[in-house]
Amino acid sequence: MKKFRVFALLSGVFAFVPCLLSGGVYDDQASWRAALPNPGLLETPAFRFVKENPKLPNVLIIGDSISIGYTPEVRSLLAGKFNVFRVPANGGNTTGTLERLDAWLAGKQWTVIHCNWGLHDLTSKGPALEGYGKNLETLVDKLRATGAVVVFATTTPIAPDNMGRLPEAELPYNQKALEVMAAKKILVNDLYGAALPHLEQWQRPADVHFSEFGSAMLAQKVARAILNAHRGGEFAKYLETGAAK
Repeated sequence: MKKFRVFALLSGVFAFVPCLLSGGVYDDQASWRAALPNPGLLETPAFRFVKENPKLPNVLIIGDSISIGYTPEVRSLLAGKFNVFRVPANGGNTTGTLERLDAWLAGKQWTVIHCNWGLHDLTSKGPALEGYGKNLETLVDKLRATGAVVVFATTTPIAPDNMGRLPEAELPYNQKALEVMAAKKILVNDLYGAALPHLEQWQRPADVHFSEFGSAMLAQKVARAILNAHRGGEFAKYLETGAAK
């Protein structure tokens, strides 16, 4: 009798698992919490659960810790216009994103996807430059297949005195990314160019990351890029040539 009860209990658990896995990570608090690598991230503004307003279009932010820094302010700037979600982790490098992307995209109809990679790719743990380019091609194809307008953000500058990354290592990676985006007709949000003249005011000393003020400045450019991608704006002519197809 005891063995039968254990079997019945386990059967019930395994029968329930597909139900949990069938939904998207953004569906409810429990799904979102389960998707986070650390439940404590729920206390971090960028990783708080977003309750969807079904009347608004959905935006997804995919990216590294730079994007984690600007996500809360982007949500604030676009409040009442979009549901702004972000992936439930630091996006890391392109290889790691490809392994997790299907789960991150599932369960929602995306209108705009704003993405960035580079800072993790250019380290010893990331793919070499050509591998980065090939990964980007696969990633943007998968993102566009959702029907969303895709916006790629260039990698922000690496400070000369930072620890862990070589100064200007981002330059060939940005060049490779721009080649891929031009070939794929993907919109580009040049966060590198936006940040470069203001590093003393925006970036933390000896760090690749940005101060709260710097992240807020980046958020303004991200929010504007999302609005332009959705409505046209300065990208209208580019969108007509096929960027949104």
